[in-house]
Amino acid sequence: MSFQTINPATGETLRTFPMASGTEVAIALKTADDRYNNDWKLRPVAARAQIDSRRRSSTTTPTAPVVSAEAVSGLMAHNGEKHE
Repeated sequence: MSFQTINPATGETLRTFPMASGTEVAIALKTADDRYNNDWKLRPVAARAQIDSRRRSSTTTPTAPVVSAEAVSGLMAHNGEKHE
């Protein structure tokens, strides 16, 4: 069994994904949590923005809008976090 992402404007199937088991989902969530807590959140905002910018420029698939480093910095300041 699988599921698809479909462009609602055209009806075109953009991608088909296999269903994951509960164990596969749990492993993916644990891996994402570990990588966020032990790497991503420790990087300065400017470094994260640069990585994201490179990712967006190297892909041909449209991506969701991304906020600027300045906007992230403002949100962090609002939440009492330091911008590095």
